[in-house]
Amino acid sequence: MKKVVFLCLSLWFICSCKAQLSYTNLNGLWIGFELSNNAVSIVSISSGSSSLAVLPDTISGSPITSIKDGAIAYSYKPSSFYMPNTVTNIGNSAFAYNSNLTNISFSTTLKNIGYRAFYGCSNAVINLPASVENIEEEAFANCSKITNLILSATNVGRMAFYNCDLYNLTLTDSVKKIDMYTFSENKNLTNIYIGSGLSSLGSYNVPFRGSASLKQINVSGLNLYFSSEDGILFTKNKSELILYPANKNTPTYSLPTNTVNIQNYAFLGNQHLTQLNLNSAIWGIAYAALSGCVSLTNIYVPENNSRYSTQDGVLFNKAITELERYPPARTNKTYRIPITVIKLLDNSFSDSQQLETLNIPSNVTTIGHYAFSKSKKITNFVFEGSVSLIGGSAFNECSALEEIILPNGITEIPALLLQNSHVLKRVYIPESVNLIRQNAFIFNTNLIGIYFKGNAPSIEYGPVIIGNEYKSLTFANTNATVYFKSDKGNWSNKFDVLNTSNWVSTIDTCITISQNSSNPNFNELRIRAKKGETARVFFSSDLTNWNIYTSFNGADQEEVIPILNDSNLQKMFFRLNTQ
Repeated sequence: MKKVVFLCLSLWFICSCKAQLSYTNLNGLWIGFELSNNAVSIVSISSGSSSLAVLPDTISGSPITSIKDGAIAYSYKPSSFYMPNTVTNIGNSAFAYNSNLTNISFSTTLKNIGYRAFYGCSNAVINLPASVENIEEEAFANCSKITNLILSATNVGRMAFYNCDLYNLTLTDSVKKIDMYTFSENKNLTNIYIGSGLSSLGSYNVPFRGSASLKQINVSGLNLYFSSEDGILFTKNKSELILYPANKNTPTYSLPTNTVNIQNYAFLGNQHLTQLNLNSAIWGIAYAALSGCVSLTNIYVPENNSRYSTQDGVLFNKAITELERYPPARTNKTYRIPITVIKLLDNSFSDSQQLETLNIPSNVTTIGHYAFSKSKKITNFVFEGSVSLIGGSAFNECSALEEIILPNGITEIPALLLQNSHVLKRVYIPESVNLIRQNAFIFNTNLIGIYFKGNAPSIEYGPVIIGNEYKSLTFANTNATVYFKSDKGNWSNKFDVLNTSNWVSTIDTCITISQNSSNPNFNELRIRAKKGETARVFFSSDLTNWNIYTSFNGADQEEVIPILNDSNLQKMFFRLNTQ
């Protein structure tokens, strides 16, 4: 009996201590609040039609110390908000999406600002007090009125000031840690000062990614972890280059003699750099270190470097078995990879500006992720042998690529292989392919034909459920027809979002074919070429070895070329090349 009484008393005590939600109206301001331990937490606020919200110093004689999660989120009123100097904590999404909010008076004792606390307050002018110690992820993301920021918080979370409108950023000596993308996509950010206290830039060291206007970074000489030279951010002893400002207008740059590593995205988006001189000590260059350097024409490496070498300004490993980086602004329209190369590294040809034809010799067996991504003019990839592996997004956003014959040897089409190549019309899949990964052809809006030479592959299905079935996003936003051979495996129900057609005639449909009306023994190739172009028609039985069938000078009109309607020619593939 005593145990039961004790339990009941304990439960009564716990319940009686739990904060109760109450409401009050103060000068037209409806406030929902909780009172606990002589401290008030604001739960909800409504200013009615008033554009002004002023929190009192106390409610029921107790100070306001916290504004809780979502307290005034999505509110169209007020435009001005004043909090008392007793507030120390602002909760998650407390003011989120208040686009009407223009002026905020912060507590001078504020310490913690929660996740997405002011997310999307696109018109709010933000002046943070020096008392703030912790700012959580995305707290001020998309607050486009933040222009000059002097920050004192000890820890600043991921994307905390993402996509604001910063021009100048000062991290005072009290700032210890920032995180991945903390200040990313601030496209007008020009100057950054880093004080003595900063010790971490977060994962991958990319807190300032997307700062297209950045000209210089200066670091306090008292900082123990980072340093700067000529506006460039390094580790303390300059052994690693972290960030070369995207808008640093210096055509030629030479690495310091003791720099041994260039970190990922270090030169991202710099469109002024034309010549990069590496040193004899450099040992590591991250795969995306030079992404977006669209003006780069030449990379130089001293002969005594034991890790890298160059040929005609193209960067290789020392043995020339791996192609590291083809400078995007090289003026060559055609480039043949050296026959010693067996691997194209990630991003190796990304952002190429002038290259139109790339000859890939038979020794190349591996092609890295994003290898040809965002190539501006490449129209022809010539694979001279089989390739065993192609990385994801290898042909992402190839803006001039209309047709591609993928090399034999690959067993799978990786994720996002050809995504966003918007002029792509036809893709030829070799017999070796047995698996197509999720999103391989996503957003190829002009894709009209996918031609399979071999058996029906497996299709990777993702977490998207339509009705009661898993559906593939592999071909999302495409209108292609899948062409297949009826004698090559089971093709039923393989492509749930595309038309399918038995590929009876193997004549390539990139050239219009019709029967000759006057002679049934002949078919006709109907080809249109522009005036001044030389058109060459090639044929092949295996999509690998091509021979010229005929050629003619374009005249802005359709040319009709007869083809004997026999079994041998009907087994051929035809393709067109113009110059």
